[in-house]
Amino acid sequence: MKKNLQQHTSNKIYNFLKLFFTTCKTEHFSILRHATTYLHITSLLQALFCYPFYIFHPRLLFKIMQGHTKQMLPTQSTKKYTKLKATLHKALIGMFFGFLFWLPFWWFILESIMPPLLYGILCFLLMCFVLYVCATFVCLQIETHNKKLCKMSAYCTKRHIVDMALPYFIVFMVLCICIFSLLHKNIYIGVSLFYPLSIAIFLFIPRMYRFWFGFFIGVFGFYWIALALRFVESLSLLTPFIIVCVGIIYGVLLWILLYFQNLAWRITMAALLFIIHPFDFNWLNLAYLSSYSVFEASLISLLCIAFSYYFIIVKSALQLLAPLLLLISLEYGTTKHTPKLHAKIVETQYPQDMRWEKVNRESIIANNLEAIQQAIDEGYPLVILPETSFPLVLNAQTEIYNTLLDLSKHITIVVGAIRMQSIESVNTHTKRSSLFMLDSLKQRDKHLDSIEESYINMPTMQNGYYNSVYIFSKGYSLIADKNILVPFGETLPFNAILSPLFKKIFGNDFGFNKGHEIISFSTQSLHVAIANCYEGTMTLPYTTGAKYILMLSNNAWFYPSTQSFMQQMIIKYYARSFQSFVYHSTNYTPTAIITPNNGKD
Repeated sequence: MKKNLQQHTSNKIYNFLKLFFTTCKTEHFSILRHATTYLHITSLLQALFCYPFYIFHPRLLFKIMQGHTKQMLPTQSTKKYTKLKATLHKALIGMFFGFLFWLPFWWFILESIMPPLLYGILCFLLMCFVLYVCATFVCLQIETHNKKLCKMSAYCTKRHIVDMALPYFIVFMVLCICIFSLLHKNIYIGVSLFYPLSIAIFLFIPRMYRFWFGFFIGVFGFYWIALALRFVESLSLLTPFIIVCVGIIYGVLLWILLYFQNLAWRITMAALLFIIHPFDFNWLNLAYLSSYSVFEASLISLLCIAFSYYFIIVKSALQLLAPLLLLISLEYGTTKHTPKLHAKIVETQYPQDMRWEKVNRESIIANNLEAIQQAIDEGYPLVILPETSFPLVLNAQTEIYNTLLDLSKHITIVVGAIRMQSIESVNTHTKRSSLFMLDSLKQRDKHLDSIEESYINMPTMQNGYYNSVYIFSKGYSLIADKNILVPFGETLPFNAILSPLFKKIFGNDFGFNKGHEIISFSTQSLHVAIANCYEGTMTLPYTTGAKYILMLSNNAWFYPSTQSFMQQMIIKYYARSFQSFVYHSTNYTPTAIITPNNGKD
């Protein structure tokens, strides 16, 4: 019974491939027939990789199927790989699909860097190509179908419905994306088209390629993590090694997650990426790729698309659920929300290697104070400067601190700087610089519009250095210590073990101490929360209930790279998911107000 079921499954795979890539009966297709798993799309992806020119030139496929063109297909005898060649072959396939996985991200970058006219032409060419391929697939299905079956009223037969389901579903998906892109005035058509493709690749990639697939997902997506080491003289030579390590970490992760080919398992693993974060780094999540698409930015939308694939390959009436699930995954609200918080967002342009040089410190401080004064002159009630825009321990600089307190009588100032907690340090978190604590209940109720004279802030009291955000208002100050530190940049994984080891080898401490809570407050009668760079790409500040997030970043660490684009996509995802506005002040990359609206901000 089991052997019969396996044989029946193999026949389904073979028939599926034959419909799309039938050229002649060769030994190569026999190999595919017996080597692949039961999933149709897995075999399709393997064939697409072996013969990508079929997709890039579908008319050639049409001619081959009509017998007008001869082709040479490799046979089993020509594929006697050595172990090394087999490994290289798997690595090449993993690299190919690892690159395709990030296509929504690549398209978002293209829109950001290309001139509007050139980008419009590119979108037009993409749509022409996609529609042409879809039309060709449908024509191929009809042409290659049994003529006697077509003469009969076969459109109602179960066999014909199954054969026609996948190409028609693809056409239906493309049409839905086009229509909803027009409704939302969403210019990221490529992101919307490639997001379902990324999900399909994750679900159907053959398990034999899973390590290399994960390796190149890590390298293509997160190579920039290692770039921060350029500014640490003793570690700069480790940059290539760290890039390889990043690839290996994600290779091992996907080797585990994609161990089983079963589609239900793969869908579960896609959902688990919401909670599986290697070394507390959460930037690998399929749903983030939907942030600028016409699909809902949510786990539910991701699961709807994944289960639509599940049902479309089922040979039963359940196929009818596939288009329904696809429709559920789309976003229907077309209302555009406008931000009410009035603030000036400052963008600075200081390279990372010059920011901390003492010779540049005075000019940077002067420029920051000038930007604050300019915001006052322009009538802004709030000004936001980037992360560590004051490149010093601010609470140890009494003169600068008092200047900011004086300026805050005219404007609320949000600025990033280092904070040092020690007995000798200046305690600037109270009115009279005296050490005093406030109970945690009152700590959560902050109204900068009507701040009391006795109000004080209670920052983290553990001795050490903190990456902090200072909020100055009406002559008083609040301090928000960074709660979530960047792995390998601001803290070490397994910090309790590795930090003493690092200090023993290199002679200094690595990174900062952690804060204890997200600071939120009320200003301009609006609920506002602070997110210090990496915190803005996690749920923590959004779960405070604040609809306005003030986010400060210093992206000079990773410039030039794709880091800032990925950061923006993730922020957009959370802005849409929590219906929040993110006011993002940055160093070395463009500032932005990221809205919950579908499409471009």
